[in-house]
Amino acid sequence: MNNYIYILSDEPSVQVEKFHICTWYFASNDVAVELGVQIASSQELPNEFNLVIHAGFIDSSSKARSLHRELSDAQNFRLIFNEKLLSTAPINQGRNGHIITCSGQNGDINMAIIKADPTIEEENISVRIAKPEGNYSHIYFRLYISTSEEKLVIKKNGISKALYIYDFKINENRNRPEQVDEYAEAHNLSTCPVNAAYCLHCVPSNHEIVQTDNSKLRSIRILEKEAFENYLDRLKNSAQTYLITFQKVDDGRPFSFFTSFTQERIGNQQIVLAVLLNILCSFVFSILPENWQEKVGWLGIPLYVFVIIGVIVAFFILILFPWEKMWLWLKKQFCTIIEKCSWIKK
Repeated sequence: MNNYIYILSDEPSVQVEKFHICTWYFASNDVAVELGVQIASSQELPNEFNLVIHAGFIDSSSKARSLHRELSDAQNFRLIFNEKLLSTAPINQGRNGHIITCSGQNGDINMAIIKADPTIEEENISVRIAKPEGNYSHIYFRLYISTSEEKLVIKKNGISKALYIYDFKINENRNRPEQVDEYAEAHNLSTCPVNAAYCLHCVPSNHEIVQTDNSKLRSIRILEKEAFENYLDRLKNSAQTYLITFQKVDDGRPFSFFTSFTQERIGNQQIVLAVLLNILCSFVFSILPENWQEKVGWLGIPLYVFVIIGVIVAFFILILFPWEKMWLWLKKQFCTIIEKCSWIKK
Protein backbone atom coordinates (compact mmCIF):
# COMPACT_ATOMS: atom_id res chain seq x y z
CA MET A 1 0.00 0.00 0.00
CA ASN A 2 1.26 3.47 -0.94
CA ASN A 3 -0.47 6.03 1.23
CA TYR A 4 0.66 9.33 -0.27
CA ILE A 5 -1.60 11.77 -2.14
CA TYR A 6 -0.42 14.93 -3.92
CA ILE A 7 -2.59 17.51 -5.68
CA LEU A 8 -0.86 19.28 -8.55
CA SER A 9 -1.85 21.85 -11.17
CA ASP A 10 -0.35 23.76 -14.08
CA GLU A 11 -2.01 26.91 -12.69
CA PRO A 12 -0.21 28.35 -9.61
CA SER A 13 -3.31 30.25 -8.43
CA VAL A 14 -5.35 27.07 -7.88
CA GLN A 15 -6.27 26.70 -4.22
CA VAL A 16 -8.06 23.61 -2.93
CA GLU A 17 -10.58 24.66 -0.31
CA LYS A 18 -11.72 21.12 0.54
CA PHE A 19 -10.36 17.71 -0.38
CA HIS A 20 -12.57 14.66 0.18
CA ILE A 21 -11.49 11.02 0.50
CA CYS A 22 -14.12 8.31 0.91
CA THR A 23 -13.09 4.65 0.84
CA TRP A 24 -15.47 1.75 0.27
CA TYR A 25 -14.77 -1.82 1.40
CA PHE A 26 -17.64 -3.91 0.11
CA ALA A 27 -18.76 -7.20 1.62
CA SER A 28 -17.47 -9.06 -1.47
CA ASN A 29 -13.93 -7.76 -0.68
CA ASP A 30 -14.01 -5.32 -3.60
CA VAL A 31 -12.76 -1.81 -2.84
CA ALA A 32 -13.22 1.66 -4.26
CA VAL A 33 -12.39 5.23 -3.31
CA GLU A 34 -14.05 8.56 -4.01
CA LEU A 35 -11.96 11.71 -4.40
CA GLY A 36 -13.61 15.13 -4.31
CA VAL A 37 -11.97 18.51 -4.95
CA GLN A 38 -13.48 21.91 -4.18
CA ILE A 39 -11.67 24.89 -5.70
CA ALA A 40 -12.23 28.54 -4.91
CA SER A 41 -13.39 30.32 -8.05
CA SER A 42 -11.70 33.67 -8.59
CA GLN A 43 -10.84 36.04 -11.39
CA GLU A 44 -7.23 34.88 -11.23
CA LEU A 45 -8.17 31.43 -12.46
CA PRO A 46 -7.89 30.95 -16.22
CA ASN A 47 -10.83 29.61 -18.19
CA GLU A 48 -9.13 26.22 -18.48
CA PHE A 49 -6.44 24.48 -16.44
CA ASN A 50 -5.25 21.00 -15.52
CA LEU A 51 -5.43 19.38 -12.10
CA VAL A 52 -3.57 16.16 -11.32
CA ILE A 53 -4.08 13.88 -8.30
CA HIS A 54 -1.05 11.69 -7.69
CA ALA A 55 -2.03 8.76 -5.46
CA GLY A 56 -0.23 5.55 -4.64
CA PHE A 57 -3.43 3.46 -4.74
CA ILE A 58 -3.99 4.26 -8.43
CA ASP A 59 -2.47 2.32 -11.32
CA SER A 60 -3.15 1.67 -14.98
CA SER A 61 -5.75 -1.00 -14.11
CA SER A 62 -7.84 1.46 -12.06
CA LYS A 63 -11.09 2.80 -13.50
CA ALA A 64 -12.52 6.24 -12.72
CA ARG A 65 -15.80 7.98 -13.51
CA SER A 66 -17.38 11.31 -12.67
CA LEU A 67 -20.15 11.58 -10.06
CA HIS A 68 -21.60 14.89 -11.28
CA ARG A 69 -24.96 13.32 -12.19
CA GLU A 70 -25.37 11.70 -8.77
CA LEU A 71 -24.55 14.95 -6.97
CA SER A 72 -27.12 16.95 -8.94
CA ASP A 73 -29.87 14.94 -7.20
CA ALA A 74 -31.23 16.81 -4.16
CA GLN A 75 -31.30 13.70 -1.92
CA ASN A 76 -27.77 12.66 -2.84
CA PHE A 77 -26.48 16.20 -2.43
CA ARG A 78 -27.82 16.40 1.12
CA LEU A 79 -26.28 13.01 2.00
CA ILE A 80 -22.82 14.00 0.76
CA PHE A 81 -22.61 17.67 1.75
CA ASN A 82 -25.09 17.74 4.64
CA GLU A 83 -26.63 20.84 3.07
CA LYS A 84 -30.06 21.43 1.55
CA LEU A 85 -30.08 21.89 -2.21
CA LEU A 86 -32.26 24.88 -3.11
CA SER A 87 -31.99 25.07 -6.90
CA THR A 88 -30.02 23.76 -9.88
CA ALA A 89 -29.10 25.28 -13.24
CA PRO A 90 -27.78 22.89 -15.92
CA ILE A 91 -24.41 23.41 -17.60
CA ASN A 92 -24.67 22.61 -21.30
CA GLN A 93 -28.11 21.07 -20.75
CA GLY A 94 -26.77 19.07 -17.81
CA ARG A 95 -24.18 17.16 -19.81
CA ASN A 96 -21.31 19.03 -18.15
CA GLY A 97 -22.80 19.35 -14.68
CA HIS A 98 -24.96 21.82 -12.78
CA ILE A 99 -24.63 25.11 -10.94
CA ILE A 100 -26.39 24.51 -7.65
CA THR A 101 -27.54 26.80 -4.88
CA CYS A 102 -27.46 25.38 -1.36
CA SER A 103 -28.06 26.71 2.13
CA GLY A 104 -24.80 27.25 4.03
CA GLN A 105 -24.08 28.34 7.58
CA ASN A 106 -23.34 31.89 6.42
CA GLY A 107 -26.04 32.15 3.78
CA ASP A 108 -26.74 30.60 0.40
CA ILE A 109 -23.79 29.23 -1.59
CA ASN A 110 -23.50 28.86 -5.36
CA MET A 111 -21.34 25.96 -6.49
CA ALA A 112 -20.54 24.61 -9.95
CA ILE A 113 -20.50 20.80 -9.84
CA ILE A 114 -18.75 19.95 -13.08
CA LYS A 115 -18.28 16.81 -15.11
CA ALA A 116 -14.74 15.47 -14.84
CA ASP A 117 -13.24 13.37 -17.66
CA PRO A 118 -10.37 11.65 -15.87
CA THR A 119 -7.28 10.31 -17.60
CA ILE A 120 -5.20 7.73 -15.71
CA GLU A 121 -1.46 7.45 -16.28
CA GLU A 122 0.29 5.13 -13.84
CA GLU A 123 -0.34 6.72 -10.41
CA ASN A 124 -1.79 9.97 -11.77
CA ILE A 125 -5.37 11.02 -12.49
CA SER A 126 -5.53 14.11 -14.69
CA VAL A 127 -8.63 16.27 -15.05
CA ARG A 128 -9.02 19.16 -17.50
CA ILE A 129 -11.18 21.80 -15.82
CA ALA A 130 -13.09 24.33 -17.90
CA LYS A 131 -14.77 27.12 -15.96
CA PRO A 132 -18.48 27.18 -16.85
CA GLU A 133 -20.38 30.38 -17.42
CA GLY A 134 -22.57 31.54 -14.57
CA ASN A 135 -22.56 32.94 -11.06
CA TYR A 136 -20.79 30.70 -8.53
CA SER A 137 -18.08 30.93 -5.89
CA HIS A 138 -16.80 27.34 -5.90
CA ILE A 139 -15.96 24.65 -8.44
CA TYR A 140 -16.35 21.02 -7.38
CA PHE A 141 -15.81 17.63 -8.98
CA ARG A 142 -15.90 14.13 -7.53
CA LEU A 143 -14.55 10.85 -8.91
CA TYR A 144 -15.40 7.22 -8.16
CA ILE A 145 -12.29 5.05 -8.59
CA SER A 146 -12.18 1.26 -8.61
CA THR A 147 -8.84 -0.06 -7.40
CA SER A 148 -7.32 -3.14 -5.74
CA GLU A 149 -7.43 -4.11 -2.08
CA GLU A 150 -3.67 -4.45 -1.73
CA LYS A 151 -3.13 -0.89 -2.97
CA LEU A 152 -5.79 0.79 -0.84
CA VAL A 153 -5.56 -1.00 2.51
CA ILE A 154 -3.02 -2.99 4.50
CA LYS A 155 -4.64 -6.31 5.43
CA LYS A 156 -3.16 -8.71 7.99
CA ASN A 157 -4.92 -12.03 8.50
CA GLY A 158 -4.71 -13.51 11.99
CA ILE A 159 -6.10 -16.76 13.38
CA SER A 160 -9.19 -15.23 14.97
CA LYS A 161 -9.27 -11.73 13.45
CA ALA A 162 -8.24 -9.84 10.33
CA LEU A 163 -6.69 -6.37 10.68
CA TYR A 164 -7.31 -3.59 8.12
CA ILE A 165 -5.14 -0.45 8.16
CA TYR A 166 -5.84 2.79 6.29
CA ASP A 167 -3.15 5.48 6.34
CA PHE A 168 -3.36 8.52 4.07
CA LYS A 169 -1.05 11.54 3.91
CA ILE A 170 -1.86 14.54 1.71
CA ASN A 171 0.81 16.86 0.25
CA GLU A 172 3.42 15.64 2.74
CA ASN A 173 6.90 16.94 1.91
CA ARG A 174 8.92 14.82 4.34
CA ASN A 175 8.61 11.54 2.40
CA ARG A 176 7.74 12.99 -1.00
CA PRO A 177 8.55 10.36 -3.66
CA GLU A 178 11.00 11.29 -6.39
CA GLN A 179 8.55 10.30 -9.12
CA VAL A 180 6.19 13.04 -7.95
CA ASP A 181 8.84 15.72 -8.46
CA GLU A 182 9.90 14.20 -11.77
CA TYR A 183 6.32 14.13 -13.06
CA ALA A 184 5.63 17.68 -11.84
CA GLU A 185 8.79 19.01 -13.49
CA ALA A 186 8.11 17.21 -16.76
CA HIS A 187 4.55 18.64 -16.97
CA ASN A 188 5.25 22.05 -15.41
CA LEU A 189 3.07 21.40 -12.36
CA SER A 190 3.13 22.85 -8.85
CA THR A 191 1.60 21.59 -5.60
CA CYS A 192 -1.80 23.08 -4.77
CA PRO A 193 -2.32 24.35 -1.21
CA VAL A 194 -5.13 22.59 0.69
CA ASN A 195 -7.20 24.37 3.34
CA ALA A 196 -9.21 21.41 4.68
CA ALA A 197 -9.29 17.65 4.21
CA TYR A 198 -12.03 15.13 4.99
CA CYS A 199 -11.61 11.36 5.20
CA LEU A 200 -14.44 8.83 5.39
CA HIS A 201 -14.28 5.04 5.55
CA CYS A 202 -17.27 2.83 4.70
CA VAL A 203 -16.73 -0.75 5.85
CA PRO A 204 -19.08 -3.69 6.61
CA SER A 205 -20.75 -3.33 9.98
CA ASN A 206 -19.02 -6.47 11.30
CA HIS A 207 -15.77 -4.44 11.34
CA GLU A 208 -14.71 -2.86 14.62
CA ILE A 209 -12.64 0.31 14.80
CA VAL A 210 -9.41 -0.27 16.71
CA GLN A 211 -7.32 2.87 16.42
CA THR A 212 -7.70 6.37 15.04
CA ASP A 213 -6.84 9.96 15.93
CA ASN A 214 -9.71 11.02 18.19
CA SER A 215 -8.86 14.69 17.74
CA LYS A 216 -9.72 14.36 14.03
CA LEU A 217 -12.63 11.94 14.43
CA ARG A 218 -16.01 13.62 14.04
CA SER A 219 -18.48 10.74 13.97
CA ILE A 220 -19.05 7.00 13.69
CA ARG A 221 -22.43 5.76 12.54
CA ILE A 222 -24.29 3.13 10.55
CA LEU A 223 -24.60 4.10 6.90
CA GLU A 224 -28.10 5.05 5.76
CA LYS A 225 -28.07 2.26 3.21
CA GLU A 226 -31.53 2.78 1.70
CA ALA A 227 -30.80 6.45 1.09
CA PHE A 228 -27.33 5.74 -0.34
CA GLU A 229 -28.68 3.15 -2.79
CA ASN A 230 -29.81 6.07 -4.94
CA TYR A 231 -26.27 7.45 -4.87
CA LEU A 232 -24.34 4.22 -5.40
CA ASP A 233 -25.87 1.40 -7.42
CA ARG A 234 -23.38 -1.04 -5.91
CA LEU A 235 -25.34 -1.00 -2.64
CA LYS A 236 -28.57 -2.21 -4.25
CA ASN A 237 -29.72 -5.82 -3.90
CA SER A 238 -27.43 -6.37 -0.92
CA ALA A 239 -28.44 -7.11 2.67
CA GLN A 240 -25.07 -5.95 4.02
CA THR A 241 -25.04 -2.98 6.39
CA TYR A 242 -22.08 -0.62 6.59
CA LEU A 243 -20.26 1.39 9.23
CA ILE A 244 -18.99 4.85 8.30
CA THR A 245 -16.32 6.89 10.08
CA PHE A 246 -15.73 10.59 9.45
CA GLN A 247 -12.48 12.48 10.10
CA LYS A 248 -11.66 16.11 9.40
CA VAL A 249 -8.62 18.42 9.50
CA ASP A 250 -9.07 22.15 8.91
CA ASP A 251 -6.86 23.80 11.52
CA GLY A 252 -3.48 23.81 9.82
CA ARG A 253 -2.32 20.45 11.16
CA PRO A 254 -0.73 17.88 8.80
CA PHE A 255 -3.27 16.23 6.57
CA SER A 256 -2.76 12.64 7.72
CA PHE A 257 -5.48 10.09 8.49
CA PHE A 258 -4.76 6.77 10.21
CA THR A 259 -7.53 4.30 11.00
CA SER A 260 -7.49 0.56 11.67
CA PHE A 261 -10.35 -1.94 11.83
CA THR A 262 -10.63 -5.60 12.80
CA GLN A 263 -12.99 -8.27 11.50
CA GLU A 264 -13.73 -11.43 13.43
CA ARG A 265 -12.74 -14.57 11.55
CA ILE A 266 -13.56 -17.23 14.16
CA GLY A 267 -16.75 -16.40 16.03
CA ASN A 268 -19.48 -18.24 17.92
CA GLN A 269 -20.67 -20.08 14.82
CA GLN A 270 -17.24 -21.54 14.15
CA ILE A 271 -16.80 -22.50 17.82
CA VAL A 272 -20.14 -24.36 17.77
CA LEU A 273 -19.06 -26.15 14.58
CA ALA A 274 -15.80 -27.21 16.24
CA VAL A 275 -17.71 -28.68 19.21
CA LEU A 276 -20.11 -30.51 16.90
CA LEU A 277 -17.17 -31.83 14.87
CA ASN A 278 -15.52 -33.19 18.01
CA ILE A 279 -18.76 -34.89 19.09
CA LEU A 280 -19.32 -36.38 15.63
CA CYS A 281 -15.77 -37.74 15.35
CA SER A 282 -15.98 -39.22 18.86
CA PHE A 283 -19.30 -40.84 18.00
CA VAL A 284 -17.97 -42.34 14.77
CA PHE A 285 -14.95 -43.86 16.51
CA SER A 286 -17.14 -45.21 19.33
CA ILE A 287 -19.21 -47.31 16.91
CA LEU A 288 -16.31 -48.63 14.85
CA PRO A 289 -16.18 -52.43 14.47
CA GLU A 290 -13.41 -54.41 16.12
CA ASN A 291 -11.68 -54.92 12.78
CA TRP A 292 -11.78 -51.16 11.92
CA GLN A 293 -8.03 -51.15 11.15
CA GLU A 294 -8.40 -53.74 8.42
CA LYS A 295 -8.18 -52.40 4.89
CA VAL A 296 -11.65 -52.56 3.43
CA GLY A 297 -13.65 -50.46 1.04
CA TRP A 298 -12.42 -48.40 -1.91
CA LEU A 299 -8.59 -48.18 -2.14
CA GLY A 300 -8.38 -50.24 0.99
CA ILE A 301 -9.73 -47.40 3.16
CA PRO A 302 -12.97 -47.73 5.19
CA LEU A 303 -15.88 -45.54 4.12
CA TYR A 304 -16.20 -43.82 7.51
CA VAL A 305 -12.66 -42.45 7.11
CA PHE A 306 -13.85 -40.59 4.02
CA VAL A 307 -16.83 -39.28 6.00
CA ILE A 308 -14.58 -37.96 8.77
CA ILE A 309 -12.19 -36.36 6.27
CA GLY A 310 -15.12 -34.73 4.48
CA VAL A 311 -16.49 -33.29 7.73
CA ILE A 312 -13.06 -31.91 8.68
CA VAL A 313 -12.57 -30.31 5.24
CA ALA A 314 -16.04 -28.74 5.40
CA PHE A 315 -15.24 -27.40 8.87
CA PHE A 316 -12.04 -25.69 7.73
CA ILE A 317 -13.85 -24.19 4.74
CA LEU A 318 -16.40 -22.64 7.09
CA ILE A 319 -13.57 -21.40 9.34
CA LEU A 320 -11.72 -19.68 6.50
CA PHE A 321 -14.83 -18.50 4.63
CA PRO A 322 -17.70 -17.66 7.01
CA TRP A 323 -21.24 -18.37 5.84
CA GLU A 324 -22.03 -14.76 5.00
CA LYS A 325 -18.98 -14.38 2.77
CA MET A 326 -19.58 -17.79 1.13
CA TRP A 327 -23.15 -16.81 0.27
CA LEU A 328 -22.06 -13.46 -1.16
CA TRP A 329 -19.31 -15.16 -3.19
CA LEU A 330 -21.70 -17.79 -4.57
CA LYS A 331 -24.26 -15.09 -5.40
CA LYS A 332 -21.60 -13.05 -7.22
CA GLN A 333 -20.44 -16.07 -9.24
CA PHE A 334 -24.02 -16.99 -10.13
CA CYS A 335 -24.78 -13.44 -11.33
CA THR A 336 -21.60 -13.46 -13.43
CA ILE A 337 -22.63 -16.72 -15.10
CA ILE A 338 -26.13 -15.38 -15.80
CA GLU A 339 -24.70 -12.22 -17.39
CA LYS A 340 -22.42 -14.27 -19.66
CA CYS A 341 -25.28 -16.50 -20.82
CA SER A 342 -26.75 -14.21 -23.45
CA TRP A 343 -29.37 -16.75 -24.38
CA ILE A 344 -31.06 -16.22 -21.00
CA LYS A 345 -31.48 -12.49 -21.62
CA LYS A 346 -34.65 -11.45 -23.33
